[in-house]
Amino acid sequence: MKSGVSYVWVWILVTSSVQCVCAGPVPDTGQKVCYSDTGPIQCPGPGERFHGQDAQYNGPQPSFTKLDAEGNDLPDSASSWSMVRDDNTGIIWEVKTEDGSIHDRENIFISCSGANGTTAYGFETCRQGPDTDDFIAILNARRFGGHSDWRLPDIKELSCLVNAGTYDPSITTDFFPGTVPGAYWSDTISADNDLYGWRVYFSDGYAYRLYKSDNCHARAVRCGETGAPCGLTDNNDGTVTDKGTGLTWQQLFAGPMTWEEALSYCEGLEIGGFDDWRLPNRNELQSIIDYEKSSPAANEIFFPGTLSHGYWTSTTYALRPTLSWVVDFHYGYVIKGRKAESYYVRAVRGGQADLLVDIQGQVSFEGGPVCAMVLANGSHMFTCDGSGDFRLRVPLDAGGKIVFYAFCEGLAPYELVLKSCERDLRVQMVTAGPGDDMFDVSYAVGLPQGAPDRIRIRINGTVSHDGVPLCAMILVNGEYCFTCGENPGVFDLNVPVDANGEITLYGFCEGFQPYKDTITF
Repeated sequence: MKSGVSYVWVWILVTSSVQCVCAGPVPDTGQKVCYSDTGPIQCPGPGERFHGQDAQYNGPQPSFTKLDAEGNDLPDSASSWSMVRDDNTGIIWEVKTEDGSIHDRENIFISCSGANGTTAYGFETCRQGPDTDDFIAILNARRFGGHSDWRLPDIKELSCLVNAGTYDPSITTDFFPGTVPGAYWSDTISADNDLYGWRVYFSDGYAYRLYKSDNCHARAVRCGETGAPCGLTDNNDGTVTDKGTGLTWQQLFAGPMTWEEALSYCEGLEIGGFDDWRLPNRNELQSIIDYEKSSPAANEIFFPGTLSHGYWTSTTYALRPTLSWVVDFHYGYVIKGRKAESYYVRAVRGGQADLLVDIQGQVSFEGGPVCAMVLANGSHMFTCDGSGDFRLRVPLDAGGKIVFYAFCEGLAPYELVLKSCERDLRVQMVTAGPGDDMFDVSYAVGLPQGAPDRIRIRINGTVSHDGVPLCAMILVNGEYCFTCGENPGVFDLNVPVDANGEITLYGFCEGFQPYKDTITF
């Protein structure tokens, strides 16, 4: 379709400013099977027993990329890799080995997290090793993966690696081979006693605290920061929104009740003007634990009266389906409870679609600002005021990412996926060379009666090249659509007429010169 391509460096500096950097989209638990209180069942419909459990609500799906020792992406089929990137968060994890190195799966350490480097009862002192500080120091001294900012994960990061649909080990082994089904240290210390450290047991996913003098495994992580709940907002209607995760919570609690009763209670709840409440999964409920507090381990300003007891999750304990995961709000344990027993309940609704992120930057060419159209997750603006600057507030997609498009006249469109760890980005764009083919836009408009500044018109048509439908973006007076769906090449928009009684149609198709046409009424 193109007769020639020339390359021109166009720099776009994108600054992604997340509203709450200490949290992020809560990943799905990985549980895909529905259960009764005794065993697996076909997933029930609304109104049926056990409806509303984990497998029936999908959060951001786990997405991982294998990386080589230099941090380069590898295909999923790669048989050897050194690190794994979580594509939903940008966090990069160390992969364990069986080679006797610092990465060996059998290595165990005492924990050095906490005050003065002391461990339980002063029986041992860090630096007498092997300890977690030694482990991290070696990775950073060697610049493992080309970086020296490795650390231990916090308890929430580590817990989110648990795959609740499997066990022994309870992790996605396609990307994390060599994981011992044992305990792994986090860098989180107990709020009431710094002789205790938090860890996750990857046999089944149990999260608990233990003396730091105990020997456990460790897995290093870099990039990304999480922590205690942040960005909480009291909606003054019996609900609280966590801007860091996009989840909205029932402010008070109910119960105690059985697991089946908890599912039914949440499905039937109406509060704050919403009726789409559900029982949270284990990752979601753990996200509002405040590990800097205990008795209760919760933010009592926003969740007053929280009892230091166990609260149900919608996630079944896969190893024994008569049990479900329970989050304990005394210390923050993620433990198991018999479904026939009674625990408390706090409902949740919403998710990542509610999380807005600010992105800002400049489009320029050879140091000069460029008139362009930027599009990010459905929000767009033009940089044609002479500055080249843009600023948008956009929702994260279902995977917790922002897909950013830049369209500049004379340049091929550019697509970029922003991840949580990337703040300043420089990207290369490619121009179409002289004489390149244009794509064809055929359209029809319907003009209703009314004043030009008040009317909307319907415009529809096709995008093609040499008779072949094309995937393109059509932008008309602020309204846009993509012609990439079930009917390729076809668009249909209802758009306003501008103050001059005109509509201006832009067509952007990768590999072709942008198309522009103005219709005057």
